[in-house]
Amino acid sequence: MNLESLRQKILSQTKTVEVGGATYRIGKMSAVDGLEVNAYLSGLEWVGEGESRTLKNKADIARFYIVVLSKSILNDSGAKDLDTDEGRGLLSQLPQDELLPLGEAACEWNGMQKKS
Repeated sequence: MNLESLRQKILSQTKTVEVGGATYRIGKMSAVDGLEVNAYLSGLEWVGEGESRTLKNKADIARFYIVVLSKSILNDSGAKDLDTDEGRGLLSQLPQDELLPLGEAACEWNGMQKKS
């Protein structure tokens, strides 16, 4: 498989999401990305149990979505340019009314939330 066919394969496994007038390409997270997200989540405070379990602090929810998005948003070449501290800083500047639906879409696409 050459690089172009690999790029096409990555881009074919994406979901396009429009939020706040911008279009984002959401890709599947790798297993390593999933482990990093899980490690991040283990340090946060939770309330509830089972499927009703949620993060206690709303700011933690936003930070969680920023981490997930940094590992999910792809550029036109299929690369994860935002998976850096600088990229997460850029994502943190998104308005909440854009960050939350975008984060929910990335979580859903990556199998972390059930479709409603």
